[in-house]
This record gives sequence, structure tokens and C-alpha cells, in this order.
Amino acid sequence: MSNAIDDIAMLIRGVIPSRLSSIKRRENSLRGHSRIRLFSDWHTVTTHSCREILVFTNLRMLEEADEVEWATRSDLPGRRFCLFLNDRPLESVPQRVMQLRVRSDKKLHLAKLTNGESELDFIQRFIAALSTEDSSSGIVDAWCEGDYLVVLSPHFDRIRVSFSVLPKVNRQIAEDQHRFELDGYGDYIYWPSCDVHLGWSQLQQLADPMAKLKAEQRSAEFNARYGEAVRRVRVAHNLTQSAIHGLSERSVRRIEQGNTRATADALKKLAHAHGLSAAEYMAEVAKLL
Repeated sequence: MSNAIDDIAMLIRGVIPSRLSSIKRRENSLRGHSRIRLFSDWHTVTTHSCREILVFTNLRMLEEADEVEWATRSDLPGRRFCLFLNDRPLESVPQRVMQLRVRSDKKLHLAKLTNGESELDFIQRFIAALSTEDSSSGIVDAWCEGDYLVVLSPHFDRIRVSFSVLPKVNRQIAEDQHRFELDGYGDYIYWPSCDVHLGWSQLQQLADPMAKLKAEQRSAEFNARYGEAVRRVRVAHNLTQSAIHGLSERSVRRIEQGNTRATADALKKLAHAHGLSAAEYMAEVAKLL
């Protein structure tokens, strides 16, 4: 299910403030058309009505009284905090988190940049993931906890996946298991050592068999609906299943019954048989969906 984004204020405090304009320029070139507003001044954010406020800051900023006062305002609900540890010691984390009065991991993420990634890269991946049609399926951060891989969505949902269900990755030495990269758009996590790419939905299905079953059921349901639309277009054009040049009658029947999904090549052949371009044919099918 898609998550519509409606006015998310992205507040960037003490993190590359001089490069905020650079983020805005790059945001315009990213896919999607989300309603994300970027701010560097929390006084400005309070004057806007935003459904959600996503705060990027660091522990050093939270040592300032004004920052803590804003962060704990009761009249600004819907805040989530992404804290960069920077050079502050881990021992200082509990005190700062307690100051934020955060009681849920859905409201807080501690970011530890690795592999030479910059704060700018990290924030832009958040923007790109939130700009997609289904912003719940992006991967904005990932880390290892013992024998588990943990991935984070831009809504602070987390998936814990055992390396034991990732055979190609699990066969690598532990050091290489931890050497992964994140796509700049948050589409997937990548292990160069074994050439494995995995997206959010794939990891979710590996972590939760029920999620896999539901995905298969959704796919089967879509194939059935799509196949019925293909059949109705064919009938409307007075064509038989055997009249599709380049496709056997059995192949057309399997597509129409939802037993298989039409490939790009099959769609081109279907379109040609109907006297339509591929785009025109797919538009007709889409209308019936």
C-alpha cells in the first residue's frame, strides 16, 4: 500500500548547513514529486503546518539549551529524530536521547556513517526514498547485529534478517558479510563480494514467511486480473487465441488464465496482432484493470 507524503518538514540542524541549497538542487533531479520541505532553522518550521517533522541533527547540537527546548515542544507532534553520532562518545547517547523524551524506536534512529559515506549522501537517500510512490519500501540505512542484518525504512520500520536465510551472503567470510553498499535511491542493499542485490520486499519475505505468502497471493491475484483484461481486449477486437502471430494458442491461454505473466516480447506480439502500438495496447489493458 502506498504511503502518500503530505508536507514533511525535513529539518537539518548542525549537519552540513552550508550545503542545504545543494540538497535542494539535487532533490529536484530525484525521481518522484514528494512534498518535502527542507529547513535549517527550527523557528521557521514552527510557522508551517506539517504532518510530520523529520529532524537530522547531531549530539553536539543537543548540548545547546535552545535545541533541547525546541525538540521537546509538546505542540509539535509527529517528530522523528535521526541523530548523527559524529565524534561524540557513545557514553553521551543515553542522556541526549532521554532529553528528547523519545519512547519508541519509531521516533529515533542513531546514524553511524560508514564506508566513506557523507551526511549529504545519507540525507539524499532519505529524500529519494520518501519521494517514491511506495515510500515504505525504501532502505535508508542498514547494519549488522551479530548474525543478523537490520535494515531501516524512511518511516523507521526495521527488518531483522538472519544471514542464514541469505545463502550466497552467508557463505562469505564474516568480514565480507558486513561489507555491503546501499543504493543512492534506497532501492536495494548490495554485496559486491558475491554480487547480491536485495530490496526491502525481498528481505521482508525472507524475514517473515507470511509476508512472502501474501506477496505471492497478491501476484497471483494481479496475474488473474491482468489475464482477464488481455482476454477482454482480444475479444473486443474479434481475435481468437490462435490469431496472435508469434505466440502459440497455449501461451495466450496461459496468459489470459493468469498462469503466467505476459513478457515484454509477448505484449509486443499481442499489440501487433491487435493493430496497435505497444503503448496503445497496454493503455487498453490498463483501462480494464
